[in-house]
Amino acid sequence: DRAKCLLIEFERLSETEAHRYIEKRAMDLRAPKITVAREIIRRYEDSIYRAAVEDDRIVINTGK
Repeated sequence: DRAKCLLIEFERLSETEAHRYIEKRAMDLRAPKITVAREIIRRYEDSIYRAAVEDDRIVINTGK
């Protein structure tokens, strides 16, 4: 569900499209859906974290 929510939020997919994306990617990679879901979560949560860190650096550097 978390991976689907991230696809819905960041890729602007519908719930059905997000579900289908995960299923298709799993089939294409011949991997379990849980592996694909973890990949999606890692990709988007890492980018969210990096953006937050970069924003903090900008605020810190601007404040000096």
